Parts: sequence; C-alpha cells; structure tokens
Amino acid sequence: MNRQRLNFLVDAVAFTAFAFLTTTGVLSRYVLPPGSGRYATLWGLNRHGWGDIHFWVAVVLLGVLALHVALHWKWILYAVQGKRSNASGARLALGVVGLVGLVGLAAAPLLAPVEQAGTPRQAAGLPPTIARDASPAPAGPAAPPASTAPGIESIRGSMTLRQVQQATGVPVDALIARLGLPHDIDPDERIGRIRKRYDISPDDVRQAVQNYSAGH
Repeated sequence: MNRQRLNFLVDAVAFTAFAFLTTTGVLSRYVLPPGSGRYATLWGLNRHGWGDIHFWVAVVLLGVLALHVALHWKWILYAVQGKRSNASGARLALGVVGLVGLVGLAAAPLLAPVEQAGTPRQAAGLPPTIARDASPAPAGPAAPPASTAPGIESIRGSMTLRQVQQATGVPVDALIARLGLPHDIDPDERIGRIRKRYDISPDDVRQAVQNYSAGH
C-alpha cells in the first residue's frame, strides 16, 4: 500500500470513529440519560452498554490519531521549525512544551480525585441503607444471640437478588423493600452492579435476609 492510500485509510477511519464517538455521546446524554440504564434500551443495549461502545470508539480514535501523527511527523517538525534560523531551536522547544502541556491538560481529569457529595442512594432520592447500630447495649441481662438465617453466609457480590432468594428462601420483593431499592429493579442484576448505583453491599443484603427471617 502506497503512502497516499495509507493516509486516506487512516483519515477515513479517524472520521468514522469521530462520527460514532459523537453519536454515542449524544445518545448517552439525551436519548438514554443517566438513570435510564435499568429500564431503557436501544437495539438491545442500555445506557451502560452504549457507554462501553463510546469508550472503545474513543480508544480507536486515539490510536488512529497517534498513527496519523506518526505518519506526518516529519511534516510537523518542518512546520514547527520553519526556515532555519537562530530561533528554530526555540520554536521546536516551545512546540514540545505546548504538546506536553496539552497532553497534561487532557489527562488532568483522569488524575484528579473524585469528590463524593453524599451516596448514590441519596443522589437517587432513595432512603439510606440499613443502619448498623454502633451504640453500646443497655445494661441488663444479655440477650441470646440471634440465629443465623439459612444460606446467609453464601451471599456474595457476584450473586443476583434472585439467586439470594433461591439460597435463603427470602422473596425478591421482600429483599427489594427492605433494601429500599426501586420496585422495578432487575432481580437478575448482580449485587456488585447494584452497589455502584444504590450503595448496597452484600452485608446489607445479609442483614435484610436476617431481618426477614427474624420477622423484623
């Protein structure tokens, strides 16, 4: 493949990736807005699925642009250096500094710490998770330890609410109610994924099972 065809192919792939990147970005922002991942789909993919596609298209575009720069590196050097003069070295150094600064500015959001404003459950308008009482027990005779519900130790973040029902016998609807989750949440979604949106941990699920078994 000659150089001209290679440049055309690289430019065509870059333009295609840019078009798809724009489309998936608009789709994730307006067509499938935040919070729609559990009930809205497009072509069988929800917001999270399209977000994955958006990410990989961005990776492809970045790789193609890097290849484009490599293919035109001599031209870039000539454009930066211009006509040979005493100032050529200064222009080249200034160009390198500008390039490094641009890359650093683009990477800054990825390196900055994430600020937490409450929990995902509070942001979604849901009640807080099951409280864990850390206050000292009142004086008096010690109560006998509560019995552990069947199957409670098997609960893991990789399980779904339906699998928790099968392991413990606690209905999914009862789990959803005690955890304060939306009633239309997918019972086949893993607890680990639910945790990212609603701050529900496997310990919360175990506590809900224990409370149900104890009749609380």
